[in-house]
Amino acid sequence: MENLATGVIRTSHGIKGYVKVHMFSEEISHVSIGQTIILKKGNLERTAVIEDISQSGGEPLIKFDFIHTPEDGRRYSGWEIWIPRNLCSPLKEGEFYQADIIGCEVFFDGNLVGTVVSVIDGAQAPLIEISTADGVRLVPYMSQYVADVDIEARKLTLAVSWILE
Repeated sequence: MENLATGVIRTSHGIKGYVKVHMFSEEISHVSIGQTIILKKGNLERTAVIEDISQSGGEPLIKFDFIHTPEDGRRYSGWEIWIPRNLCSPLKEGEFYQADIIGCEVFFDGNLVGTVVSVIDGAQAPLIEISTADGVRLVPYMSQYVADVDIEARKLTLAVSWILE
């Protein structure tokens, strides 16, 4: 079963082993108490069970079964939370998961200009990492730069070409 990254641990919170989590969507309903998830960072991976979920300042706080101190929590800063795709939040018309554009061919004005190799969480918008003949470029996923995404055709069309220069 395919897993998707749904959030990332930011830092520890309090003294009981909670961690602040940044969710990649506005939803948190796809994680629940008692659920087993996967934590990943680079090539490292470990399973964890969610013991509790609460909120602080609009961000979810999660208590995992193996994190008991602030020091334990800080060690997992930057680790992504992965869950089975079928447990992810349902998509609305025209929506897609960021992971779905990885591998899409990138076009401008009908010409193939590259391939999407990853998506990175950016300050204002997700950044699409595109491998081109001239190297790797980062393009903000914003309408002024990305004109269209067709997941079924595995195709992303840029609105401007200069963004790859």
